[in-house]
Formats: sequence, C-alpha cells, structure tokens
Amino acid sequence: MNFIGRGTTPTFNFFVPFNENQVSAMYITFAQGGSTVKEFDEDDVTWDGNQVIVSLAQDETLDFVSTSYAQVQIRAKLQDGTCLRSEIADIEIGDLLKDGEI
Repeated sequence: MNFIGRGTTPTFNFFVPFNENQVSAMYITFAQGGSTVKEFDEDDVTWDGNQVIVSLAQDETLDFVSTSYAQVQIRAKLQDGTCLRSEIADIEIGDLLKDGEI
C-alpha cells in the first residue's frame, strides 16, 4: 500500500529479510516534509514470519498533510550486530471533505 487516506485506519505489511527473533532494535518511520509524523519500534508491530505489520489510527493519519507525499523507511539492528535499512518509499496522502475523527 502506498496510500494513506487522512482520517482512515490503514494497515501496512512490510516483508523483511529477518524475523522477530533476530531483531535487537527496529524502527519504522513515517515522515513528511523532513519531520517524523509517526514512528513504530519492534514492540509496536505484529509479526507474521518475515512480515512486519503496522496500523495507523485515525488520529495519526490526520497528522499528515494532504498537499504533499509522505515517506516510510524501516531500519533494523539484528542480534548479530548487522544494521539494515529499506529504501525510502513515497506514500500518497489523500484528503477529506470533512476533517476530523468519526
């Protein structure tokens, strides 16, 4: 998924080359305009094998600005000391006609 609709509750599934037992630290950072909007760590995610699953709450998606793209990136440090990062992915931000939570 490369889309966040403001005021929605999207779920993102990331496939990574490691599993939960190999991780000593991990961050999934959502940013916009050079500033972090939301960050998850290894304790905030759900794992399914080599898939990391994160969900944004409605109020969290309202923190994004619809006039520009956001970015997401995963960084991880494994138990053996290996440090990894994903490419930065662009995410389109969709706007609302009626702002706020429902």
